[in-house]
Amino acid sequence: MKLNKLWLASVIVAVAAVLSTMISAPSSAKNPQGDGKSDGDVQRLGGSWILTANIEGQPLIHALITFSRDGSFVETAAAPGVSTGHGAWSKIGRRKFSLTNVYLRLDTGGQFIGTSKVRADFEVDKNLGEGSGRFETEVFDADGNLLDTFGGTAQATRIEGEPLE
Repeated sequence: MKLNKLWLASVIVAVAAVLSTMISAPSSAKNPQGDGKSDGDVQRLGGSWILTANIEGQPLIHALITFSRDGSFVETAAAPGVSTGHGAWSKIGRRKFSLTNVYLRLDTGGQFIGTSKVRADFEVDKNLGEGSGRFETEVFDADGNLLDTFGGTAQATRIEGEPLE
């Protein structure tokens, strides 16, 4: 049961990483405002997203991800035993991104027991408001030894500002 909880936490981290990938693009683009709009083949995807990840046979994983224009991101998963994830993204094609995210894994007492590294490929729609992709997570113990590897898919939706009416 303890390994299942750690595995689930690692999965959540992986899903968050996938969402992160779809959210950001390099800042060396033609559109210096970084306003989320496309300028030719360059997309500015900085902002916050709601992510849902799926690993076959497991409950859905939910997370929030915020991407920066400098190629970094931070993700918070709704899962026990996993820290906030920190990562980096890069553009690999038109509306296609690659990302790597690292999380600290903690036992029930809050002690460090290892890390999870999530790598993902993600593609956003032409309106830059939704995206989907696949991810792979590697789970390591505190000494850096690989314990497990698993993958899945994720979907994300951009969080838009809504006026109070």
